Amino acid sequence: MDETSATYFAAVIGGGPAGSACALRLARLGYPVALIADQPGARVGETGGPRLTRTMDRSGISLRRDIGWPVERFHSVWGSADEAVRDEVFWHATGGRSLPRPVFDRHLQDAAAEVGATVFRNVSAAGVICEADRFCIHLRHVGRSATCVAEFIIEASGRRTRSVVHPDASRYFVDGLVCASVLVDLPARMTASAIVEAVPTGWFYVVPFEGRHVLCFFTDADLLTARPDASFLRQMLASSSLLAGLTRVDGTSGVGVRDARTSIRTLLWRGKWIVAGDAAWTLDPLSGDGIERAVDSGTAAADAIVKAFQSKSSRPLRQYAVASAEKFRRLLAARHDVYGREIRWRQAPFWRSRALAVSLGSS
Repeated sequence: MDETSATYFAAVIGGGPAGSACALRLARLGYPVALIADQPGARVGETGGPRLTRTMDRSGISLRRDIGWPVERFHSVWGSADEAVRDEVFWHATGGRSLPRPVFDRHLQDAAAEVGATVFRNVSAAGVICEADRFCIHLRHVGRSATCVAEFIIEASGRRTRSVVHPDASRYFVDGLVCASVLVDLPARMTASAIVEAVPTGWFYVVPFEGRHVLCFFTDADLLTARPDASFLRQMLASSSLLAGLTRVDGTSGVGVRDARTSIRTLLWRGKWIVAGDAAWTLDPLSGDGIERAVDSGTAAADAIVKAFQSKSSRPLRQYAVASAEKFRRLLAARHDVYGREIRWRQAPFWRSRALAVSLGSS
């Protein structure tokens, strides 16, 4: 990393789907853009639905067929004990994919670099200072530091609690959802299948991963008495009607735990700064289209910045922020409807909390 400073039209903080889509769009339109991509985390259980290929095509990104594992059938046990099976290929002409995020993110970063974006890989934005209507971003990589200057800045750094640009911008959390995940084996006939199943204390989501399946269990943090382990997941699995007959969690399995809360940042735009993807808001993984939304969000953020620059007005950025917040409200209502279809355990704490309508007033 060159320790001298460079100047760009825009700097994008975050090398995930939203950040890479934003940088790619700006570079393709001819604007100098820096993509600051921190070290990726090892995230499992993330999928792109059948819409992902079309979404990426609209953004000018070709999804390589060798990335991830196909999801051709979707099994669900939700609202009753009956299993429903949907053939994704039949309904959408193409199936979904379970994606290894580090590989997928690198693919998107490469696509942005190919059209002219400057990509800083494994580099973090240690701090940002606004000087003379421009942003000075301090970069850090393995003990070395550098700076870059940009007129606009897009923060697409994921669901981190604090913004590196505006640390005063807090988040409004809708729930306390957490995910406990572990690798399991399923019968050969389920190789290209994804499963979602509701149980009294939450719900399971299972997708293909590296020749096996990753089993994710979602529940609320306040319902846990200790950090979830293999014993806990076995207990939860025993309450299922479908998965209990398909797989087991052995005692030596390593269990990962991560934040899965639905939330929205209290500030989505200020001056020449906007947020995109999970940095703006996060939605319950039950929606199953987080990656598609991130790509769309990054592309929309880039278009808003270009319009703001060309019109010499902040109005397009404000419109982007308002549209983003309104989309979150609509999807929050859809989330409420989906949870409302599960009527077997209405009085159980997990499901009772989701029967309540959510108000996005001041927190």
